[in-house]
Amino acid sequence: MRTRVIVVTALLLLVQIGHLHAQLVEVQPFIGYRFGGGFTVSQTTPEGPRGIDHNIESGSTWGATVGVLFADVWEAEFMWSRQDSELSAETIGFPKTTLFNMNVNQFQGNVLIHIADADASLIPYVLFGLGTTVFDPDLEGLGSVTKFSYGLGLGIKGYFTDHAGIRAQFRFTPTYIDTTPGIFCDLFCYIVETADWTNQLEFTVGASLRF
Repeated sequence: MRTRVIVVTALLLLVQIGHLHAQLVEVQPFIGYRFGGGFTVSQTTPEGPRGIDHNIESGSTWGATVGVLFADVWEAEFMWSRQDSELSAETIGFPKTTLFNMNVNQFQGNVLIHIADADASLIPYVLFGLGTTVFDPDLEGLGSVTKFSYGLGLGIKGYFTDHAGIRAQFRFTPTYIDTTPGIFCDLFCYIVETADWTNQLEFTVGASLRF
């Protein structure tokens, strides 16, 4: 329910901004595939410290964007993307095990820089985004976890008419998981912290509609 409220509110706000400033509003429903990422959790066992690799399994994804075009080449958009996935774990000496099913929702604000004028039939672009990733496990007793994420993408839009076309996009989307303390030594030893990220790659295609 909370996910739907966030999506609908953000979409309505961007559409209203576009109409108020008499700019083009673009809406894109999309489907695609997101390739899984992973992260390592260290645990203490009777045999000593052990790293357990957790994998976010690859799976189908879908969602929508709504954007407002400014000054021909700049576009600001809100994106929601949902992936059906599983979380699995494996470590040395033990087989890979599925822990539970999980939905991965991303909410990001993106900036698109078009490498062509807005009235061109083919418009390549680059994308930069910031937002959050929400991991929602399908397991009783576990709640959702929200983490910072960002996106870097390349894509292309192709328009058949002034108001309808298609959009295809590759997006690299790392999500921050945690910070791991460690020790670094040269002449002296220091406590350092390393940020752990899970890196996913997403390919999507969908309709692009202009208003």
